[in-house]
Amino acid sequence: YSVDQSAGRARIGIVRRNGAGGGVSVTFQTADGTAKAGRDYRPVSSTVTFATNQSTTFVTVPLIAHDTATGDRTSFVSLSNPGAGAALGTPTRAVVTIVDDHAVIQLSGKSVGNGVEVVRGGGLAANVSVDYHGISGTAIIGKDFILEPGTLVFPADVTSRLIPVTIVDDHIAEGNETFTIALSKPSPEAVLGRNSSHVFTILDNDFGGTLNFASPTSTAPRGSNAEITITRTGGQGTILTVTWVVIPGGTAARGTDFSPASGTVTFDVNDVSQTFTVNLPDLAAGRPRGDKTVVFGLQFPKGAAEVGATKTTTLKIVGR
Repeated sequence: YSVDQSAGRARIGIVRRNGAGGGVSVTFQTADGTAKAGRDYRPVSSTVTFATNQSTTFVTVPLIAHDTATGDRTSFVSLSNPGAGAALGTPTRAVVTIVDDHAVIQLSGKSVGNGVEVVRGGGLAANVSVDYHGISGTAIIGKDFILEPGTLVFPADVTSRLIPVTIVDDHIAEGNETFTIALSKPSPEAVLGRNSSHVFTILDNDFGGTLNFASPTSTAPRGSNAEITITRTGGQGTILTVTWVVIPGGTAARGTDFSPASGTVTFDVNDVSQTFTVNLPDLAAGRPRGDKTVVFGLQFPKGAAEVGATKTTTLKIVGR
């Protein structure tokens, strides 16, 4: 026997042969296979009676609906204890396959053209639908990609549909970025598969060029502002934001000998250099005024740019 889970019941036929002149009875019993009583079906144990001249009867086994995909499962039905002079024929045991006829909808994780693929497995007979929406990660909805919430409809026998996604080419070198698409609210004939949400990566096609400090060393006196220049070779068609930071190796104290300790500069399209300013306070009278050094390095999103040979610079703060 084979029956869809959504049918709500399995109807099992029992026949009597070689004589129908009187009433007879037989015991009908369900048993677990991969399908379990109380989870997939309601157990039945009953005495089935044939009236005089009755050759066929049916027993109903209730099935339990599931909100999740379970795959096909099997149970058993058997006959025993014939009464009133009857005997058992063959077969006395049968397999009942409970077919999981849910449509299973999930993301395949693949992009196809300007869309992201959603696939359907399991039952294909019904029209089914599912809602979808995007979630910002390092990629921001409306800035890095465009994805309006919506509903996908799968007509009968259709196994693949696309969610439209537009990637914004912003000419900003910012490295690879990620966002998530999530599925929700499948129609009653469908359930969500394991991959109901998926993280997608936008591969950055913008390269910010090669960055160097203009000089590996510079000198400035206390009580002045030091100007530090960063140069860019290549990448002039993109916008790139670079963070400069103090790195280990200097002798100067932040706040006392210099400030600030980090900041950002932005290279616009066609920019080949940018400068940042470091304040060098003049120490109060009586305090030591010896020379000090501070070392600066560069940071930027992975893949957005690269550093050249002059990747650090040392500023010598001259006492007076």
